[in-house]
Amino acid sequence: MARCPKLDYVGGGGLFNPTKEYECSLTGVKMYEDDSKVKFVCNSDNSCAYENCPIYQNR
Repeated sequence: MARCPKLDYVGGGGLFNPTKEYECSLTGVKMYEDDSKVKFVCNSDNSCAYENCPIYQNR
C-alpha cells in the first residue's frame, strides 16, 4: 500500500468514531477513509496511484 505523502491523518479510528479522517495538505480538503478518492488514489492498494493525481502532479 502506498499512501500519498501529502495525505495527513486527522483523527478517528477509535471506539466512538471508527472512520478515520484524512486531510490533503495541498488542497486542505478533509476526507474520510471510505471516500472513493482516498480509497483508490490517496491511500490505494496499488503502489503509487497517488502520482496520477493532478493536484499532486502540479504541486
